[in-house]
Amino acid sequence: MGLETGNRIEDLVVTNPTVSDKRHQGDDHMRLIKECVAGSLPSLGSTAVSATAVQLNDVTNKLVSFNGRTATAALPAADDYEMSDLSDAAPTGEASGDLLRWNGTNWVNQPFDYGEGHWDSRSGNVVDQPFFTNERSETIPAAIATIDNTGGSGVGWTLTAVLPCQVSLSYSARYLATSNALDIAIAIEKNAADTTIPGDSASTALAWAGHKASAGAEEFSLVVSTSTILAAADTLSIFDDIVGGAGSRDDSGYKLTCSVIGLPE
Repeated sequence: MGLETGNRIEDLVVTNPTVSDKRHQGDDHMRLIKECVAGSLPSLGSTAVSATAVQLNDVTNKLVSFNGRTATAALPAADDYEMSDLSDAAPTGEASGDLLRWNGTNWVNQPFDYGEGHWDSRSGNVVDQPFFTNERSETIPAAIATIDNTGGSGVGWTLTAVLPCQVSLSYSARYLATSNALDIAIAIEKNAADTTIPGDSASTALAWAGHKASAGAEEFSLVVSTSTILAAADTLSIFDDIVGGAGSRDDSGYKLTCSVIGLPE
């Protein structure tokens, strides 16, 4: 008797029924075929399948539906998703150039605040500190930090952080000893308590340089630089003083460069 059993199309035996099978087994064969077809395609429902054999054969190689689009349009496109669609992203007021940062709860956008300044020359001293009226350029946003380069605070140059920021600073100057010795002290100090004299020693400064010229006339240069992180309201100041001997600072030979990057609060 050529009547197999099964519930999937692959269980059907193509050589059944045999020529010797009884006619009364015909209904068994019909029921078996129905059961195997329904078992292999259980989710077709009431909708007719319109795909061709070629399409069905190629379905594993193609994306056939995406965001409600089908056929040739079933491809990812611009603006399919916004960052705010992500469960842990909460950007607000996005602007060109913003950075993405993790605030401990969500990914949020952070403006990239950056600026730099270049100063040289001077028009006078405040307790022998140089100050910079020759401003070559200055693009530091006031929302990050403010600059006093007038000498009005008793220091030639002071940066005050408005927001947390990273500051990179470089100062160079040229001097001329006219006799015997010229003793120079330069300091870059953070939150300096004494705004009228140079740093007391290298230990109190973020960057410090000193030089004592040899006997007789001598021309020499000094450079100090630093990079540091300031909290809101922190200050960074430049001190440059002739603390002994005879000589002068070259009025056209000193320069200051500063760059500031705003940090997430």
